[in-house]
Amino acid sequence: MKVLTITVFSFFMLMTTHSQILKKLGKELEGDARWKVRMKANKKMDQAIDTLLEQPKKAIEKKKHKNDSSPTTPSPNNSSLPSKNKEEKNKHEEKNEMEVYNGFITVSLSSYETFSGGTIAIKGSSFKYGNVKDVNLSIGGPGVKTSEALPLKEDNSFNKTFQASKAGDYTITVSTTDNKAKAQAQLKVSDLYGDDNWTEQNKEETQKSFELLKRQTDKVRQEIADKDKAELDKKMEKVKKDVDQLLEFFDELGNAKKNLAKTKAELPAPLALKLSQLNDVLYDQRNQMKRLRETADHEPYDNTVCEKLVMVNEASAAFETLTSWTRAPLVILTEIVKDNTPIGSKLQNQSAANDIAPVVAQPAKIFALSKLYSEKLTMDDFTNGIVQYATDFLLKRYCGQLKGTVKHDYEIIYRNQLGTVWWKYKYLTQSTLNLRYPKTSGGGNIVKMKGSIEGNATKFEFYQDVEQQEDFKKEMKGRAKLNPVELVHPIALPVSTSKFDGLGAVARGLGTPCYFYIPVDAEFDRQANKITLFLNEAMIDFSGMVKYKYAFWAIAAGVPIITFIDFPVNKAKLTLNAVVSKNNEFDVIADSKNNLSFTGTGTREIGNDASPIQHKINFTVSAKSQ
Repeated sequence: MKVLTITVFSFFMLMTTHSQILKKLGKELEGDARWKVRMKANKKMDQAIDTLLEQPKKAIEKKKHKNDSSPTTPSPNNSSLPSKNKEEKNKHEEKNEMEVYNGFITVSLSSYETFSGGTIAIKGSSFKYGNVKDVNLSIGGPGVKTSEALPLKEDNSFNKTFQASKAGDYTITVSTTDNKAKAQAQLKVSDLYGDDNWTEQNKEETQKSFELLKRQTDKVRQEIADKDKAELDKKMEKVKKDVDQLLEFFDELGNAKKNLAKTKAELPAPLALKLSQLNDVLYDQRNQMKRLRETADHEPYDNTVCEKLVMVNEASAAFETLTSWTRAPLVILTEIVKDNTPIGSKLQNQSAANDIAPVVAQPAKIFALSKLYSEKLTMDDFTNGIVQYATDFLLKRYCGQLKGTVKHDYEIIYRNQLGTVWWKYKYLTQSTLNLRYPKTSGGGNIVKMKGSIEGNATKFEFYQDVEQQEDFKKEMKGRAKLNPVELVHPIALPVSTSKFDGLGAVARGLGTPCYFYIPVDAEFDRQANKITLFLNEAMIDFSGMVKYKYAFWAIAAGVPIITFIDFPVNKAKLTLNAVVSKNNEFDVIADSKNNLSFTGTGTREIGNDASPIQHKINFTVSAKSQ
């Protein structure tokens, strides 16, 4: 077992070193302000990187991994969100290194907040092997301290439901039966009959999101004509009206909750379940809106009217999601009011209506007004009007635009000394290219543009045979057969989500793990009819979910031994920039109406078919005036 552990750690350290190569490349290829300086620096760095990759691999010091358990289940917040300063960015930056664990387990809850009496679904996964067939589940909270074994299913998953009878904070802990991994989740349970302000946090988050949108539109007002300013103000008045209506809905829900507390009656289980579900959707709304707002709350990439209009679009994303969200509380409130009550029911006579228990009818009446407010909300599109005005009218009026597509594929291959491939992966991406520049940019020769490349991975391919890795072969000498089992793999989308308008970059990034948003600089040389692209630091890139996780197990001296390994996937900006930085100048064609267009391709190969590491990167780009 000791030999196997050492060798696995050895190949882990080797792969970690190799995976840093492109990371270094990406950092060094970050552009300066002037494109000529950047191109010169890029060329020197590329030569240094190519030389480094051709050198024989160095001996890797064998180290014991300090972390013997899998990470704690992350909170609902997205750790890949952009930060306002460097310190926050480093704090939230995800590791992109291979990691080895002696154990593996995850846990998640159907909701992280609920009412007393509400049912929570606990689910997760681990790995079933040898005598390890269960996981240990313990729950601690007010008056509760339980522990039990949960069987692992054939797909290595487990599940359990939990009903908290008392309000308070609960800790759900799961661990492997061999105690090599542990994960926790926190649950907050509120008193169903408490007089606390049920929706105060939803109101606060809605108000903060509106204030952000207002700040961004105020910046745009300073840049546009009075006529356009008046129309923008009219659109914002409509948004404020919708927001006020949403706040009234939250107030009414809060009042309904307080009136319910006054009844002090025990509710039937179906009604209590509906109220718990309503609490869940409120929790989702405020958390999603907070994540969207915090992501959109950053400075524009330039002080032009074009970038300020883009900021209005991003600040609107938090409200755009409300258009679909409002249907969820309406469905629940309709069921509360309608089911088995005289209100809105299909009962044919009054005597049948009188048979309805008051304990059921009273809560239904209490929530009837909330239902009416919810019906009004579902008819609103919130910020759709201002988004269309900002992007479809103002952006076209004050800014020139080029739009197009970018496709790129990346493959990395690892070989042993005999040239046998022991690890490789590949991915394909599709994205949209958007470039913007003020129409009043002047008559200079160089037109500076800002924009973005926004898209997602459309396909992942992966292969590994770690037994062919050099150090592993030398140490094991065929004494044990390593059996791999895939536990986690990244999920690609068949098309680019950036083709679908309406949500904005922020909302798409939160909902698509393989999504990326890369700010871009461009400079158009009118005299030479050439455009040059520069990729900046990604605003959003592949999340921590974009990776492969494998369990490797073997039988040594009749004893099953196991190791878990995360295989990382290099992020989109890193690999795309590695090829664009060497192929970033394109010929521009202007038609009789001075509409611009350009196309281009690029290929880069670092290493070759005989190298221990080989990178293959390709991309195509095309764009035209809109």
